[in-house]
Amino acid sequence: MEYYQKTVVPEESFVQTILVNNKKLNLVNDDKRYIDYTNAIAGSPRTLTVQDYATITKGNFHFARKFDLKQDAEILDKLDSLIFT
Repeated sequence: MEYYQKTVVPEESFVQTILVNNKKLNLVNDDKRYIDYTNAIAGSPRTLTVQDYATITKGNFHFARKFDLKQDAEILDKLDSLIFT
């Protein structure tokens, strides 16, 4: 705690450091995100399309990235209908 009082941007690692070092917690290294870096360009993930729908919905994911309405709005419509029905 004393170390963080003297840092410039403590919020970038404070929570993670405190949680990881707390022996009472059992942290799991699974962020529940679907991100596809296949053929990544400059480290940017591939834009997801309707072809990814089955993978996204059958997996254990709470989040997915990245989408582009101009490239494929249908995937977002399908995910919306799954969530809001």
